[in-house]
Amino acid sequence: MGVKMMTLRKSTRWILFVPLGVFLAITYFYPMLYQILLSFEEHTLYTAEPYFVGLRNYATVLQDPLFFTALKNAFLWTVLSVLFQITLGLFAALLLNIPRKGYRTFRNLSLLPFVLPPVAIAVTWKWLYNPLYGLINYFVVLLGGEPVNFLGRNLALYSVAWVNIWKAFPFYALFILAGLQSIPQDVYEAAYIDGATSFGVFRYITLPLIRPLLSVMALFATVWTFNYFDLIYSMTQGGPGHTTEILATLAYKTVFLKLRFDHAATIGVFMFLVNFVLSLAILSFSRRTAT
Repeated sequence: MGVKMMTLRKSTRWILFVPLGVFLAITYFYPMLYQILLSFEEHTLYTAEPYFVGLRNYATVLQDPLFFTALKNAFLWTVLSVLFQITLGLFAALLLNIPRKGYRTFRNLSLLPFVLPPVAIAVTWKWLYNPLYGLINYFVVLLGGEPVNFLGRNLALYSVAWVNIWKAFPFYALFILAGLQSIPQDVYEAAYIDGATSFGVFRYITLPLIRPLLSVMALFATVWTFNYFDLIYSMTQGGPGHTTEILATLAYKTVFLKLRFDHAATIGVFMFLVNFVLSLAILSFSRRTAT
């Protein structure tokens, strides 16, 4: 009887797994494998029949200086966004973890930037950044300064990165807040009784206990930001002069402007490899800091 029950459980486990396996195969594995296959073919809108070309697409992409410009911008965009999203999220969570009157309402309202559509955020911030009639430059001029071209060549990437930081850090703050509230209060009480300062409690108790959560959030934020397309394309379309061009916008233009599906697929493979390496680096760093 026990053997039959065990066999039935194993059969039920596989039966329940089949729908998930089919769903992942259709929505994830097949598109990924097709993209990899496409990167080894000659395939444009005008190609009658795709044909195998080996590593020619990879050589073509690597010989394009714009690819390396987009790669450098993507790294800078990702590092700036993730670093400040997690840091500001941590400070915001520490403030929200102090019970105050009305903090629940503020906590709920803080999610508003995250749930707004990226296109709506892009339009709003383009108006705020406008050097002629933008609200930010209005106050700059009011204080005696000169109008700043936030979306010009020198500041465009940093300005768009700030919008991305503003949009996402409240989301991470709420997750960190959940981690802070899961720490037993007895640990804090014992530390204060032993004479620990607030900074010491944060450094030696709070930070080590939420470090695994921060590592996971940094991993997801890195992959998410590196592939993020909507906000940066809506604000700058990769300009001016490719100063905000990242791999996601470059792949989009390669498909819809150049009609080179093969080169866009190759860029997508490079994006996958970079994401894979960054994920391994973050996981390795989190393991070393945890020991």
